[in-house]
Amino acid sequence: MHSEAPSRPRAFPAWLGLALALCIWLAAAGQVLAHAHYSHSQPSIGQVLTTAPTRVDIFTDSDMRKLAGANLISVSGPDGSQADDGNTVVDDANRQHFSVGLNPNLPPGRYVVSFKTLSDVDGDTDGGKFTFYVGTGPTDAQKAQDASLNGPPVAIATAPANSATSNRSVLAVVARAGIVLVLAVAAGGVLLWRRQAMRS
Repeated sequence: MHSEAPSRPRAFPAWLGLALALCIWLAAAGQVLAHAHYSHSQPSIGQVLTTAPTRVDIFTDSDMRKLAGANLISVSGPDGSQADDGNTVVDDANRQHFSVGLNPNLPPGRYVVSFKTLSDVDGDTDGGKFTFYVGTGPTDAQKAQDASLNGPPVAIATAPANSATSNRSVLAVVARAGIVLVLAVAAGGVLLWRRQAMRS
């Protein structure tokens, strides 16, 4: 009497592995796109102005969360002293815009803008530094200092206001919707595979 050979479990479907890999990729993409990155500013990065501005305006590529102390802009003057009025404001009509007022009668020289943001999409933080100049352009030494600042990438910093980077928040939402869809399909596929494996 011959005994039947034990049935082999079916191999895990390759498409389920691909679905899980896609899910991981979408999750990573969503994290990258969700930050409220720098888009553009006034003054712009490295701009040389003949007279001192009254405020610094920064625009991001996704909405910022309105939370006290979460979105900040600070400006230091040529001697390192505080040049802003300490009152950062997120625009209620456009939460991709925040600003801070500057002190009156600012002297010529190099000004360093530091900022941080809190994304309203997923609560991730972002930030950076850049400079602008009043009454005089940068020296070679100052250019080297500017290059070492932890500011936004040049590709974003030099983009116009209507750049495609402003669509990142939409892409983040799409990425998250894709994660949900892929997870649902993968979960259904695993259940189907297990049922077929049990029957074989």
